[in-house]
Amino acid sequence: MMPQQDMTAWLHRAMLGLPRVTARPDPHGGVEYQVGDIGLGHLHRQGRGQVDLDAGPQLADMVVRSGWAAPHGQGSPGRLTIDLTHPQGGTVALWLLCRNYRWASTA
Repeated sequence: MMPQQDMTAWLHRAMLGLPRVTARPDPHGGVEYQVGDIGLGHLHRQGRGQVDLDAGPQLADMVVRSGWAAPHGQGSPGRLTIDLTHPQGGTVALWLLCRNYRWASTA
């Protein structure tokens, strides 16, 4: 398994390698990935490394039941927090961020 710092760097490079994706600093730390004005997800670089994103209620439920993520606090249904120290955390985060990218690219 990749160390957390390497995982966040890998994920950051992967996201910025996608056409039209930008990363803007978030006031709470980390970066928010966007295509135009559409947010794809938020990478927290401090601490354990986490990604917060919207996956939609049905997909989020499946991801949580599989143990790959946790619901994001009191946020909207479908909002997830993915722990990058989890063995599949980086892969799941990239999968869901790319899913959001595909959706945003066609919006």
